[in-house]
Amino acid sequence: MPKLYILFDGADRPSATQLDALARGAKSVRFTEVEIRRNPPVTDAPASEAVDKESLEPEIAKYRVLDSIEKLTESDALVAIVGERGVRPLAETLARAGALTDVVGAVVTSTGPAEHVARELASAMVGRGMILISGSDDPETVGARAAKVAGWVRHAKGHEHGDGHGHGHGHRHHH
Repeated sequence: MPKLYILFDGADRPSATQLDALARGAKSVRFTEVEIRRNPPVTDAPASEAVDKESLEPEIAKYRVLDSIEKLTESDALVAIVGERGVRPLAETLARAGALTDVVGAVVTSTGPAEHVARELASAMVGRGMILISGSDDPETVGARAAKVAGWVRHAKGHEHGDGHGHGHGHRHHH
């Protein structure tokens, strides 16, 4: 079952509607597990950039901070919601995570059409070895597509260990 993280930076103040739509889309794909987490604070951020939980809207503050960067390396997909302020913190989190080879990635902007922001984070994702998807401005569609592609990748990776699949369906390989 694919595991998908939706990660956002509190400084960008994404809407609860946007977060819910991403999660709803991802959960529409059978067996997908979805975790919504706030990005950990940047280690050397100036105090003026710090976001305390009390300053967030209650429907956003309810989401816990990602407690372990390693969870991203164990996930099948990562959808990042980013705005003008959150690019650097999210890119730093990706860098600290190390290689994210074959993790499906998508970027959704929280501040409307901020294409340069999305491109910057997408570039960081590709640099970590992620498989980037795109194709919609609708968060629910992005969530569903990320989960679907993550499921395909997870299934395909299960085939890397020979033809004895053992997962309930047969394949005929013609040579």
